[in-house]
Amino acid sequence: MNQTKNSAQNVKPADFPNRLADTGLIRQLQNAGLLKDAAAERALAMIRPARAWWLWTSRMLLLLGAALTLAGIIFFFAYNWAKLTGLHKLGLIQICIIALIVIVSVRGREKLSGKVMILAASVLTGVLLAAYGQVYQTGADAFELFIWWAILTFGWVAVSEFAGLWIVWLAVLYTGIILYWFQVMHPVNKTHYSWLCVFLALLSALALFLRETGLRRGFDWLSGKWLRIVLLSAFLIALMVPGIALIFLPKNPNNGNIIAFFIWAVALIAGYFSFRRILRDMAALSVLAFSICIVALCLIGKFLFNILNDEISTFLAIGLSIITVVSLAVVWLRLTAKNMAKENHG
Repeated sequence: MNQTKNSAQNVKPADFPNRLADTGLIRQLQNAGLLKDAAAERALAMIRPARAWWLWTSRMLLLLGAALTLAGIIFFFAYNWAKLTGLHKLGLIQICIIALIVIVSVRGREKLSGKVMILAASVLTGVLLAAYGQVYQTGADAFELFIWWAILTFGWVAVSEFAGLWIVWLAVLYTGIILYWFQVMHPVNKTHYSWLCVFLALLSALALFLRETGLRRGFDWLSGKWLRIVLLSAFLIALMVPGIALIFLPKNPNNGNIIAFFIWAVALIAGYFSFRRILRDMAALSVLAFSICIVALCLIGKFLFNILNDEISTFLAIGLSIITVVSLAVVWLRLTAKNMAKENHG
């Protein structure tokens, strides 16, 4: 505690050239005696005003309210399905969709409430397709529902300028593609699952590329860093599945497993230079490090199971390996963050 206080007292204003103000900097200046308590509190209020918290709370409540309302509509039809006629089932859903579109036309799609209404209309479109399939017993496969859901809502997604809706749309599209593999590609063509993973990974990479390109061209609604993390995680997970299978089942590997593992390794190298040197994103680097940790632990786990016969010793060794690998990743991330901070201030 004394060492922290003494180091803070040695801080000088010259130690912060061209540094953006944040809460950590304000507290550091306050502890060093370079900023009075009243001034520090005022500075913190300016950096994180109460209005920002209220705005965040109102947005979260809006999203939560929309989610609960949609869940209520879905469960209403599920509970009263036998009591409703086909006209009631399809008509009520269509009325809800039309009402949402009217609300968007009145309020405008630029506001968050308008974007949430478009999201709700997109979700209800899927509900409408599911109800249509049950009412008329079309006999369509499940993947057709999700593919048509993605096709019919693409126009709304394109004009919404809402990153959350894009993620929902991608989830619907991914589900349709996965179901298509389960229901058509694998039973009929015997397509290996690794090719499905490679295709999903390339689709995620395309979405990530479009996000970065759009952000550079001024589409500010793509600026949320969480969007990059979600797409990067989807890309790596799709490649890790066949890669991990290659580790535990190395005999007679499919070409898709090898290609997926190769793409994963290349993506890690390219991602490091991109997120370390160009985009400078520690969150993305953390995702890369986490991916390496998972694959490394799978390799270590298989090695330990092969050389150790005692289950207790094996699980103890695996536990120690997890601690070691994760600790090394954390140390590397901390050093990288420190070096990046020095480069920013230099």
